[in-house]
Amino acid sequence: MDGHLDSWLTVDFWRERLVETAKWAVEAVPKLLLIFFLALMILKIFSLGLRKLEARLIARHASEADVASVSEHEKRIRTLMGIMQKVGAVAIWTMLTLIVLLQLGIDVGPLIAGAGVIGLAVGFGAQELVRDVISGFFMLLENHIRAGD
Repeated sequence: MDGHLDSWLTVDFWRERLVETAKWAVEAVPKLLLIFFLALMILKIFSLGLRKLEARLIARHASEADVASVSEHEKRIRTLMGIMQKVGAVAIWTMLTLIVLLQLGIDVGPLIAGAGVIGLAVGFGAQELVRDVISGFFMLLENHIRAGD
């Protein structure tokens, strides 16, 4: 037992840890920076695509209807695009987190399996909540209710 504790007190032990850490940093840090850069680029492209889609949908409806209808249509489109933006951002950040954990050498298989089991349990426990959220989304999509109602 004392021999094991003494190995932590030697200069060679700490020198080896420093060398291993430096090697890891030289290999992993550029990969991690590239992953973060790509994730930010994907997020920007996704956001830009949604904005262009929003503008196109608003412009299409603006030429067909009166001013009051256009205003309500714009509200509905902006609400739906906001929901899509948040869902997309959560998906991208979740994937980024999993990729970073993989690069750090952490096995994400158990995390994904655990999330699946927890998701299943929450899904069974909160069926009414999930049903209400999905129903609300489709009510907005089909214009049964409007943003602000």
